[in-house]
Amino acid sequence: MLSKSFMFLSTALLGSVVCAANEIDPELAEATRRNEVYGNVVHAQTKSNMKDVHVTAYVDSKKMKIQQTDNEGNYSIEILKPGLYKFVFEKNGFKKIVKENIIIKGDEAFVINIEMFEIPEMDLFPSLFNFLEK
Repeated sequence: MLSKSFMFLSTALLGSVVCAANEIDPELAEATRRNEVYGNVVHAQTKSNMKDVHVTAYVDSKKMKIQQTDNEGNYSIEILKPGLYKFVFEKNGFKKIVKENIIIKGDEAFVINIEMFEIPEMDLFPSLFNFLEK
């Protein structure tokens, strides 16, 4: 009788250890990303997350992938091949950000966090003085 109780207790204990081992730690999941570029985009002045920013990946001047930030300003682009990339971050009313010469290796993830600056209203329209000087 004692051996049956011991076997039952051992099996239950082993099962709980296996279940605990299968839970994924979010930090561990971030560390195991491969062939991926990901990050967060925030407003430079307010530090608030920016949604709907277009993130475009280029290889050899060829557009490869386009992604948009989510409500928390996060984006993720899975890169298929290692290589030299350029990333462009764009949103209406904000200055375009270009990150060039980003080397993506086949076995690593790459994080690019961005702060975007608003375009001042006076930069949106040409000044009357631009026309008078010509």
